[in-house]
Amino acid sequence: MTSYNKVNGRHASENPDLLQTVVRGEWGFDGLIMSDWYASPHLVLRICLSNAFLRFGTYSGTEAVNAGLDIEMPGPTRFRGPGLVHAVTANKVSERTVDERVRSVLRAVKQAAKSKIPPNAPETQRNRPEDRQLLRRAAAESVVLLKNDDAVLPLDPQDKTKKTVVIGPNAHIATYCGGGSANLPAYYTVTPLDGIRAQCAGEVSFAQGVYGHKELPLLGEQLQTEDGRRGYIFRVYTEPPTNPDREPVDTLHMISTSAFLMDYTHPKVHGDLYYVTMDGILEPTESGIYDFGLTVAGTGELFVDGALVVDNKTRQRQGTSFFGIGTVEERGSIHLEAGRRYRIHVEYGTAPTSNLKLHGVVSPTRSSSASA
Repeated sequence: MTSYNKVNGRHASENPDLLQTVVRGEWGFDGLIMSDWYASPHLVLRICLSNAFLRFGTYSGTEAVNAGLDIEMPGPTRFRGPGLVHAVTANKVSERTVDERVRSVLRAVKQAAKSKIPPNAPETQRNRPEDRQLLRRAAAESVVLLKNDDAVLPLDPQDKTKKTVVIGPNAHIATYCGGGSANLPAYYTVTPLDGIRAQCAGEVSFAQGVYGHKELPLLGEQLQTEDGRRGYIFRVYTEPPTNPDREPVDTLHMISTSAFLMDYTHPKVHGDLYYVTMDGILEPTESGIYDFGLTVAGTGELFVDGALVVDNKTRQRQGTSFFGIGTVEERGSIHLEAGRRYRIHVEYGTAPTSNLKLHGVVSPTRSSSASA
């Protein structure tokens, strides 16, 4: 997959030095080469919500095909199709070059067919003990935390007289993957704090330290459904909330409020306009003022026990979220009592419900000084 940026003055997707000389020649790679692309999430809850948006890593037709780019992603094509036909008839791209691109695609299709996995097959798992052991070893051996001057390490975790303090907000969070296409739910997670407590026989204390969030933390892990499950209920409607008789066309149980739904489909949802509600129960462990945030590409409102706490619908401000198509994080505060159950309700409408003029960010074209 080619990156978005330029390398030595040329975009990676149309750079023959990279694709032909290095990838095909030096590395001997005979697989498929495609361009990168990105679709922003439909929905993130800090609550934070967004409609789908695509950004592309292909910037040309003729140059990319001649350089060795087999597939322009995502479809439908912007530069190929009739544009490529014209390039061939104008002798800017040879039929032999087109054959090479097609042949590469067909090899990939043939290779994928060997898996014997049918289209739309149910998702399965491969959570084997040997895989877990290998991943733990790779993670442990690739990280260096401290210099071991004077042979202080390793500490004896079974020494009950030793006290350990863990400081910092990320110690209490299982941060195990990146964003976008690197966001993949794990079979299980262990926070650094939980891991240290599990290994140490002595006392382990935790201190929050400096607050480390640019935006408010996600809410999903703190919510419960009516029947006691962790998370919240996500409902999809084709009619707006002004219709008191509307019925959901889809109902899902979700936990993470950072939900990537750019591939969400439903036979009763047609086009880009639809509506979503999110419902969960929050039971605070401490009394005090609580902040809630809502970011949308569309319109959204957040209610606590029926009271409007965050309005990101009436007056909206253009922000930088979701590659420039979302709003700023609008916030609201409310006093909550410890041990009381509060109903969190969100009303969301997709991008067509907003009057903001959304301008998605054009893929970066900055040239890199590095060479492959």
